[in-house]
Amino acid sequence: MANGRLSDDDIHAALATVIDPELRRPLTELDMVDSVFADDETVQAVIALTIVCCPASDRIERDVRDALTAIAVTDR
Repeated sequence: MANGRLSDDDIHAALATVIDPELRRPLTELDMVDSVFADDETVQAVIALTIVCCPASDRIERDVRDALTAIAVTDR
């Protein structure tokens, strides 16, 4: 974290803890992280699902939100 703001590396590290429930590998290893962004108020990540209508999309979305919320709260 630099200047009180989360870095791209911080966000990628958090997303590395999110495991695709079907492929059982981190989203970062599957190249599913399209882009990340953080400013003083927001942390965002764009995730590219491996297939259209991915049956695990709800769980992946929840896990990504949980991972980003955790770093946004604890690193502030």
